[in-house]
Amino acid sequence: MTLKMITAEMLEAKGACKDQVVVFRQLWPDGVVPSLGTCEKAQEAGLDLTWFVDHMLSASAWAAYQAARAPALAAYQAALASALCEAMGEGDEE
Repeated sequence: MTLKMITAEMLEAKGACKDQVVVFRQLWPDGVVPSLGTCEKAQEAGLDLTWFVDHMLSASAWAAYQAARAPALAAYQAALASALCEAMGEGDEE
């Protein structure tokens, strides 16, 4: 699969926030082909990767993202539920 170059103009066309586009342009004035390294750099710079996923992924990429994310989300929700139950049980007298 060949990854597509992402440009500030593409982000603007999808309605990205002006401040996010400014940061993107500072990092990659000529655009960038996505990679793990560029995603890490984007995250460190404070770019909203959740917005990117929601607005820029194709249907097939979205499905792959959801499938990859599902186990982590399920583990997070289970840990949250467990912590909540434990917290709610604290202070109860038996």
